[in-house]
Amino acid sequence: MNNFIFENSSKVYFGEGCVKEYLSNILSAYGDTVMLCYGGGSIKKNGIYDEVITILKKENKAVVEFSGIPSNPTYSKVLDGVKLAKESHADLILAVGGGSVMDCCKAISLGAKYDGDIWADFWARPGVIDFEPLPLGIIVTVSGTGSECNGGAVITNEELKIKTGKDYPQLNAKFVMLDSTYTYQLQSRCRSCRSSSCLLQTYLQGRRKEVCSVCS
Repeated sequence: MNNFIFENSSKVYFGEGCVKEYLSNILSAYGDTVMLCYGGGSIKKNGIYDEVITILKKENKAVVEFSGIPSNPTYSKVLDGVKLAKESHADLILAVGGGSVMDCCKAISLGAKYDGDIWADFWARPGVIDFEPLPLGIIVTVSGTGSECNGGAVITNEELKIKTGKDYPQLNAKFVMLDSTYTYQLQSRCRSCRSSSCLLQTYLQGRRKEVCSVCS
């Protein structure tokens, strides 16, 4: 497949080496502090972390790391991220990972610029975003959900035992980087299973939440 650049409301950079080629220039549009978010740490084993952190340091960015985002991100983890983003005065959230990391970071970007209860005001019921969320950029490492190209985020409130998703166009990432080599760590069977589980979860959501949780 040929490299290409595609844009909806998120600008998508696709192709091998796109992170190395474009990230430095993109970062110049944002402030000094970048909140680097990722999951369990696989990016530190496959070289992606080193590549990204090298670019951030080259651009003299102050990097604040937020790791350990779980599959099926929880509201408590979102609140941890919101707190860190506010305390560090982050100028940009850079999410490196798959759908769970992306969804968690979308919610963080909203909460970082909101003083109320984002669960009650935006997930328990549809809300109105009349302010600018903290800018979000995404580097995709796991294919399957398509979350990089929309404003949707599925969050689990463990205290209330509710898992639900909302889609707000204002939460779309400012930019998305899709280097296909970053997804080579997954076997083809795993990629197929992830896509199928997301499809089933979307179809079944609102019918039986227990089934949705199993599928995801």
